[in-house]
Amino acid sequence: MVWGLLFLKFMKGFTIYLMLESRFREEVIYWLSQYNTAKQRLDELSNQLKQSEGEIISLREKVSNLENQYNAAKEEINKLDELEKESTSAIAYYREKMDETISNLRKTIERYRVILGDDRTAFESSTVKILEDLKITQKIAESFVLFSFDIKFCLETNKGN
Repeated sequence: MVWGLLFLKFMKGFTIYLMLESRFREEVIYWLSQYNTAKQRLDELSNQLKQSEGEIISLREKVSNLENQYNAAKEEINKLDELEKESTSAIAYYREKMDETISNLRKTIERYRVILGDDRTAFESSTVKILEDLKITQKIAESFVLFSFDIKFCLETNKGN
């Protein structure tokens, strides 16, 4: 009987030991499962981050290229603006010179007409008239070109609207 009681006590202790070991294994398996789930999610997020970083680098390169194109275009526009200013200034200067020349030519012809007569200065008088008509024609043509350019610019500007 003592042996029986001892055996029962032993079995009770052994059963408790087995239950504790089973409980221990269940908890270890649970925490390993939690670890594996967290690691899998971390790997997924890390891959997404790498992809996003790659896209960001690609977009930064595109932005940089666009900025370079914009700066080059802006520089070209500035050069063209400066050229336009210089051209406008030169055109105004030479128009003034043409007007001055025509005026001086007319005065010279008038001075010599008195001495030489209308017959001798008729060709030169006609030449002055042709130069004046040409000047008027050029102004009309320039106005037309500027008007055409303004219309073309407006059409191109409003193309997307």
